[in-house]
Order: sequence, then C-alpha cells, then structure tokens
Amino acid sequence: MHKPHFLKDVFNDDNSTGVALKNKVLKKLIFKILDHKESSSITEISKELNISVPKTTSLVVELIADGLLSDYGKINSTGGRKASKFGLVADACFFLGVDVKKYYVNIGLLDFKKNLVTQKNRIPFKLENTQESLDQLIKIIQAFVKDTPVKKEKILSLGVNLTGRIKNSIGYSYSFFHFQEDPLSSIIQNKIGIKTFLENDSRALAFGEFYFGEVNAEKNVLFVNVDYGIGLGILIDSEMYYGKSGFSGEFGHIPFFDNEIICQCGKKGCLETEASGASLIRKFKEKIKQGSTSVLLKKNKSLESLTLNDIIQAANNEDNLCIELLAELGENLGKALGRIKVITDLYKKGILTPYDRVHLLGCQVPQEFGWYQGIECIESIDTSNPIMAAIDGVKYTDGLHKKPISNMNNCANHPYTSIDYDLVKHNVKVECLPGATAFVPALVNSGLPMNSFCFEGFLPLKKGRQTLLKQLAVEPRTIILYESPMRLVKTLKELATYFGADRIASVSRELTKMFEENKQASLLDLALYFESKTVKGEIVIVVAGAE
Repeated sequence: MHKPHFLKDVFNDDNSTGVALKNKVLKKLIFKILDHKESSSITEISKELNISVPKTTSLVVELIADGLLSDYGKINSTGGRKASKFGLVADACFFLGVDVKKYYVNIGLLDFKKNLVTQKNRIPFKLENTQESLDQLIKIIQAFVKDTPVKKEKILSLGVNLTGRIKNSIGYSYSFFHFQEDPLSSIIQNKIGIKTFLENDSRALAFGEFYFGEVNAEKNVLFVNVDYGIGLGILIDSEMYYGKSGFSGEFGHIPFFDNEIICQCGKKGCLETEASGASLIRKFKEKIKQGSTSVLLKKNKSLESLTLNDIIQAANNEDNLCIELLAELGENLGKALGRIKVITDLYKKGILTPYDRVHLLGCQVPQEFGWYQGIECIESIDTSNPIMAAIDGVKYTDGLHKKPISNMNNCANHPYTSIDYDLVKHNVKVECLPGATAFVPALVNSGLPMNSFCFEGFLPLKKGRQTLLKQLAVEPRTIILYESPMRLVKTLKELATYFGADRIASVSRELTKMFEENKQASLLDLALYFESKTVKGEIVIVVAGAE
C-alpha cells in the first residue's frame, strides 16, 4: 500500500500557499467538526465553515479518496431527498502518546477517532538527565512501535509528555535531556522516524482531562498535577494557556514558604519543598529518624529505596504516619492554591473576568480561597491521580474542606455608603489648587476616599473595553477616568451597567476655568443629568471603589 499523500498534504508542515493552503486549512476544520459531531452532512459542514456546498463537496470527495472520510449512510428524513452523513475513518491514521514518569513509562496508540487501540503501562524506566536515560527511553518507544499491530507509516505523530520546563513551540526541554543543541523533539523524531511533539506533562494531563475526564462543559480549567514535583495546566476559553514565556504553570516553584529547603530549581521555600511527592518522601525519612514508626519499616523497606507509591499504599492501608504526612501535604497545597497567583494574574490581565467559572481539577480547595472575590469555582477530585485520591480520603481539621465552592460569584455592586462628602452635600464651596494634572483636583472635589486610588486614563474604545470594565467593577480603590464630552453619557451608562446604577461617582469638567462644574451623584443619576444638557470641556470621572 502506498503512503497516502494526506500525510504531507493535510497534516504535515510545509510551504503551501494560496489555494493549496486554504484547502489544507479547510480540511483540518472538517476534521475538527467531525471529531466533535461524529458525523455530519455536506450541508451542515458547509454552514459550519461558511463556504459553498459545491466547495464542501469537493473537499469531502478528496478526503474520501484519501481514505480519511467515509459515507456513514443516509439521514432519516420525513420527506424529500435523504442526505448522506460523513465521518472519520478510524484506521485512516494513528497517534502515539508517551507519558514519561520518574520510574516508568506509559505508551498508548490512538486511532483517528481517538479510540485507544493498544497500550502498555508502567514500563520500567528511570528518568535521569543523562544520555543513557534518553537512549533507554528511545529504545522503549522503538520496541512499542515494532510490536504494535499498526504499520509505522500510518502513525502520523508522536507526542511525548515530560516533566519540567518544556518549550512546546520549539520542542525543547530545559530540565531533562538538554545536553544537545538540537531540540529534544527533533532528536527523538530522527531516532523513531515519526513526527514528534514535546509537551509538559501537567499541560498534557490538563488537556486530556479537559476532553476525556472530569471536566464537564467548563471552559476555564486549572489542573494541578502532584507527583514527585508539582505542575499546573491552564486552559482558558477551552484553549491551552502558555503565557508570554511559554512556561506557564510552574506553580511548584512559587516561593510560598519561609524555609531553608533548597528546591531543585535552586530557590528556597518553593511549594514543591512542602507539598510535593519528593517532599513527602523527605518528611517521612525525617520522621522515621526522629523515632516515628510505620508499617513500611515492618516490610523491611529500605529508606533509600522508598518510593512515592509506597507511602500512598501505606496510607491506604491506614498507616498513621503516612496519613498524617498526606494531610499536611494537602493542607500546604490547599493554602498555596488559595493564594494562587496564576488566577489573579489572569484576572488582572482580563483573560478571566469576574463572571467566569474556573474548574479546579484534581485538588482540594481551601476555605481561604474565599478572599478572592469574583471567580466562581468548581472543585473536583481526579481519583486517577494516586496522591489526589489519597488526599481525598483524609479527614482534615482546618485549612481544607471537602465541599466544593460553588457560589463565589459575588459580583453584585453595592451602593457606596461610607463616602464623606458632607461639605459638598451642604453646598459648601470647595476649591482645590490645581497641579500638573486634572485628576488631582477632581479627586479632591469628588469627596471620595483619596488614601488609595487607581488612575486608568481613557478607557479603550473597542478591544478590551468590556474586559476592563468587568475588571474595574470589583476594584476596591477609588477609580479615576478621563473622558471626552461626546462619549461621557455613553461611558456613564456603561459604568452603571457594570458597576451598579447606585455606585457613587463624580464628574468634573473645565477644572479651574470659568465654567468649572463638579457633579456628585449615583452613576445612573449622573448619566441622566448630563444626557439632558450640552457638555463641553475636559472631563474627569471619579468612581467609588467596590465594597
């Protein structure tokens, strides 16, 4: 059988341009549609792609000829001509996945419809940053490919999940197997002969759970991966979030603790030093040396050969020491998650808004998380993760609770009730000596708190405007904005919508000039007031912060 040209035409990277590139993109979109819908008619596909039926028909015919699509039969219809349904051909091509752990490797083969064809789990392996360890990994993959019932040329790509700092875009590992100039993905690809992609294990797990696991209809997911280290996979609006650097999710290396323990990254006090599998083993050894007992010692288990799985199994067998250590790990992890900087960063940048729901997958959520107002959180435990399953079975005292936080969307705007503007209210004239900028006298004249404020200047006209308004709606400090006369009323109405109609604000215009005006009222009243008159001059809006 000849090698189907789709392997180079549709999936592989090449220098396609013009019509060829457009057709390639459209074919990939057809695959995406059929991946989600199982089967669709040509009319349905054309509507999804917003292209003509004849063009869709031509693409589908080409894909059928390449053996990628097949006719699934006619659609049941009450009348008229019955249309055919088309879907993916399961054995058209295959995808190989390699999950590299500290002491073993898992390998699985998926068909075009994501069905698991064959797998081999817990293949003995020791992950070390040596050429010998890399050579062993390559031999394991080669042996699996040789033994698989599928022809090698039909395996379209190989995905390798590896712990540590991974630059997915270039396939480079900065933690393991980085002793050669070439990217790790290229090295493996040259040895195996299959297009290879490299991904951080936590991000890969997050993606897998998002599509096949615990997550149900959630678009924003934080997946905490606790193994010998700690990783974090982030999906925002159903897309993997890599961050500007490409290394997002290094949750375990945030310095949460004031200790002298040096992390593998070289810093002190990282989360991994108190809440990882490696820390669990270290603390177990320390406790044993201090005189604690464990069922593991009765099994003549050497402390040097102790593994994470040993401790977890002992906890499951009601070993008091192991249960105690797992409870401590869970509490440390929970407290760190409660202060997780990733969420606040995403929120501040407008990637997440106060109206979004975040699915916290594979971790316990601490009570302290309640300080973070705005994000609705859903908690679930991924019991396939042995540490999480063990933690979930421990009865905690403080710090953690087992019930999900399901109603944290506390975004209601309340009228500002503590504003001291008695002088303004009693029509006592207040004047402020202007400085180099208009917002200072506007702030003073507003009567709103001046001890802490944020200056935003002009709001974005289009892109990012709604996101920023949602963000500012929960800002506790006094907010200062500039606005033009022609947009003043529109902006006030938008502020009333996002902040609440009763939120107290002040509008100052023509400061220090003959027709200076300072008007204090609720946002809605201000909008109605300025809507009824002609507005001129430079304008400063000062809004009370959220309670």
